[in-house]
Amino acid sequence: MPVKQTLQEGLRPYLPEQGLAPVMEWIGSRPVHMRITRGRTTKLGDYRPPQKDHIHRISVNCDLNPMEFLITLTHEIAHMLVWEKYGRRVRPHGSAWKHQYADMLGMLLEKKIFPEEMEAIIWKQIINPKASSKSDTALARALNAHNEEKEGFFLEDLPQGAIFRLHDGRKFQKQEKLRKWYRCISFDNKRPYRISPVARVFAINN
Repeated sequence: MPVKQTLQEGLRPYLPEQGLAPVMEWIGSRPVHMRITRGRTTKLGDYRPPQKDHIHRISVNCDLNPMEFLITLTHEIAHMLVWEKYGRRVRPHGSAWKHQYADMLGMLLEKKIFPEEMEAIIWKQIINPKASSKSDTALARALNAHNEEKEGFFLEDLPQGAIFRLHDGRKFQKQEKLRKWYRCISFDNKRPYRISPVARVFAINN
C-alpha cells in the first residue's frame, strides 16, 4: 500500500469525516512520520523538523475527540509548512506561523466541519491564533463538550490546594495560577508541573 494511502487510513479514525481531505492536501507528498501518542498533560501535539533523513515528525495525542484532533493536527502541520518556508529564521509561534495557521483554520471553516456554536470561537482564533487550543479557554470548553466522557471537573473549577488525579492516575495538588496555566505539584516526585485550566481532572477528598 502506498505510504500516503497508509497515512490516510491511519488518520481516518481520529478525524471528522470532512477533515481528512484538507489534512491530506496539506501534507501532500511530503515525507511525514505521524505518531499517535498516549495522552500528555503538557501538550496535545508536537512537530519536529527533518534531520538527516529529511522526514518531518508530527505527534498528536490519542485521547482527543475528532474536533480537537483536527485542530491540533492543523496546528502542527502549520509548523511544518512554516519550517519549509523559513527554517529557523522565524519564531515557532510568531507572525509567520499565525498567518499560516489562520489561513488553514479559514479553509476548515469554509468546509463547514465544525458545529455552528464552535465557528464563532474559531473565528476569534483566526484573528489572534493561540500557541495552544488549551490557552483559549472558550475554545477548550467548546471542544470538551464533544468528548464522549464528561466525568470530572475542569481544573480551573477546583479551589487552590485541591488534590486531584488525571486520567492516567497521576495525583497532584493544585497551586497558584501562573500566566495562563496552573502550577501543580506531583505526588509522585514532588516536582511542579504546568497544567491547563481546562484539563479534565478528578477531585480526591482529603
